[in-house]
Amino acid sequence: MSKCNYNFDPFVANASAALYCVENQNAVQENFHELYLKLVEHFRNPEFIGKLHALKGRGQVTVAIELPMKNEAVRFANKLWFQVQKSSSLYWEVYYVNIGVNFRKSTYSPFTFKKMMLSRATVGTIEKIQDRISAADFESKMCEELGKYVYECFSSETVNILRRNISETEEVEK
Repeated sequence: MSKCNYNFDPFVANASAALYCVENQNAVQENFHELYLKLVEHFRNPEFIGKLHALKGRGQVTVAIELPMKNEAVRFANKLWFQVQKSSSLYWEVYYVNIGVNFRKSTYSPFTFKKMMLSRATVGTIEKIQDRISAADFESKMCEELGKYVYECFSSETVNILRRNISETEEVEK
């Protein structure tokens, strides 16, 4: 049975978590509008629509934007993207729109995840998706959900890393 980390300080863990959380959540919020404009633009583009129709079942198209490099020690988000995936149904064309963020590998990053995604942010035919993404609250709702997801994941992961048990910490120090 492993012992708990006696050096664990919840205040330090929460402060560290807040630093990572806020910085990466801000990366999402600062750049989400640009991604949203690309999403709307692509769903109005006949060439993109043709590309979607030409997909085979479970095929997908991903569009990404690079995020500006900021403080590499705390901001790891480097791409925002949306992905349109076609269903595998033989009887009707249904598409799934996923929205996510990728994280860069950094020597400062203790985190194991490389990306986070809101799967099926919207689902339906191309016409239904066009209507849904054009709704007044779609952009703000998706930005808030993705930002909140990033915040919560970084928070829980940071606290878990700092809470590691003594035996793991001692093994690393040897």
